[in-house]
Amino acid sequence: MRSKLMLFLIIWQIADASFAATPHNLEPSWLQDSHIGIGLLLSQGNSLYQIGGQVETPTESGTTHFPLSELKFPLALELLQLTWQHRWKEKLVFGAALVTSPGESYAGKMEDSDWGVVVNDADSLDIYSLSDSQLNYLQWDIYAEILLLDSIGWQSSIQLGYRRWNLAYRLYNLDQWYPSRPTRSHDTQPGLVLTYQVDYSLPYGQLNITRLWPGGRQLIISGYYSPLATAEDYDNHLLRSKKSWSSASGYGSGIGARWQTPLHSSPVLFAASYDYNWIYTEGYQNQYIEGDWLGQIQNRIVLSQWIMRFELILNF
Repeated sequence: MRSKLMLFLIIWQIADASFAATPHNLEPSWLQDSHIGIGLLLSQGNSLYQIGGQVETPTESGTTHFPLSELKFPLALELLQLTWQHRWKEKLVFGAALVTSPGESYAGKMEDSDWGVVVNDADSLDIYSLSDSQLNYLQWDIYAEILLLDSIGWQSSIQLGYRRWNLAYRLYNLDQWYPSRPTRSHDTQPGLVLTYQVDYSLPYGQLNITRLWPGGRQLIISGYYSPLATAEDYDNHLLRSKKSWSSASGYGSGIGARWQTPLHSSPVLFAASYDYNWIYTEGYQNQYIEGDWLGQIQNRIVLSQWIMRFELILNF
């Protein structure tokens, strides 16, 4: 173990020493002011909402346990990405990205859980169901990036941007059972049972730290934060003619690591990255049955998503 560590340190020192004989700008000479890219993304995670806490109805108000109910919508699907970036006056970059599913795609099983609705116990999981999900996924991002530090082998930059997710689900083939009453049989319902749409909005600030190697190879570590995240959703329970609208606000954050390298000294780059996004919001959900207001209840809307990206980027 000690010999492997010493070998790693020696290699690292040799690599660092090579920068002393390398021009200050380690980017290859063919790198121009603009690039476009295409990518394949592998997504995992979920978008969920929970309700409970403060309740208001047309006749009374009060509180209940939280969560009373939770719906967890999966994000396990393949996505396509288009990117554009343009450098202006050396230290300022403008960019945009579009991520979408190839049409409506299978995203996994949606989980619906209810606690304490039959047994008078907030920890009692009384109703649980699974449904297949189809998802239309759209995400876009616009940003400006400002170079802060440009030293031999290192760069740092600040990125200011706006990011939005639009997720539209169709849920079908319900399988529901009752964990607190194990003798009760499953209830099933084939076909479409629920539609759901949620939109997340996120103005953000991001810090990027870049390690550069000769020949254009780069490792970029980034992290972002937003105190101004918002979420809005619409839930249509078709089996009960129940419709719900929510709006919520909170914060968002994320981290990422990205490796990119030229392909055989050409103007084409290959990049691989891994990102995590987290958005947490709280607000209120308004519920209606057949058009009549049923009541208002506290809610929580949360996004938790991991994305692995593989990209080809053309500089011009």
